[in-house]
Amino acid sequence: PNLRDAWTPWASLPPRVLIVALCLAFFIQWFAAELQVDLVRRLGPANYTCLQPLRVASTLAFDDIILHEPVSGLLSWLGLVVIVLAVSAFLVQRAHQGVVPTTTKRQLDLIEMKTTATSTPAYAPVGADEDRSESEDAGLAEE
Repeated sequence: PNLRDAWTPWASLPPRVLIVALCLAFFIQWFAAELQVDLVRRLGPANYTCLQPLRVASTLAFDDIILHEPVSGLLSWLGLVVIVLAVSAFLVQRAHQGVVPTTTKRQLDLIEMKTTATSTPAYAPVGADEDRSESEDAGLAEE
């Protein structure tokens, strides 16, 4: 099949349907990316990664609700139960060890203020954007 044949079904759709499809594709991708960045900031990379297996469970739940495609078969249900139990056990274990999400709203605000107030990244050493003094330049020239 050539490229023209692949686009034939799309060409038969009304413009209104194409606009809705493109808007959904764009906004869902944008919203998901923004949400992911926000969650990584709030939870930290390690805690966020711990929750990734739950994406499978949520996908299956929304497949049933939205698309009416329920989980079928004993093996599928067993896999879903294993995922949920493993993530739950891991999170309970981390909670008993005292590991909790570390980024607070105050810390996020401070990071945001620091990155927007200056052109220097938040991780740059203090004074990295300032010029060296003449005495430092003279000391370097003598060496």
